[in-house]
Amino acid sequence: MQAAGDVVFDYEGALTMARRLWALADTLETLIGARETASEDALVGWLGPHGDSFVTRVDTERVDVDAVVASFRVGAQGWAAAWKDAIDEQNRILQARRFEYNKDHQGTFGGLDGVERPHDPEPRALPREPNFHATGGFEDYS
Repeated sequence: MQAAGDVVFDYEGALTMARRLWALADTLETLIGARETASEDALVGWLGPHGDSFVTRVDTERVDVDAVVASFRVGAQGWAAAWKDAIDEQNRILQARRFEYNKDHQGTFGGLDGVERPHDPEPRALPREPNFHATGGFEDYS
């Protein structure tokens, strides 16, 4: 049996993407707040059907922006989860490789007596917003 190849994944890129999506969501929230303040000022004394139409468009814009912000935040958390899954899988591969090495170099004739099993990899915590810092690295099985 042979351990799997390395996980092909852009670890830093995934966390960078998570940070950027989260920051973009923050920026959109700030912008919509400023637009709502400006729209309130614009509505002072603006009555009638055009005022009603304007209020409807402002309300629709808020709903749309809220949906985009939520999507960006879900996307950011998805990239963080992908980072965690990839690093945990790579650590399991590193453990399997070390076990194979130990088996090849410490095993007795036809058995696993005396073969040292490496420690189980510690699952990494999910990186959290807004900074999405790595919560650990690769296990050292040397």
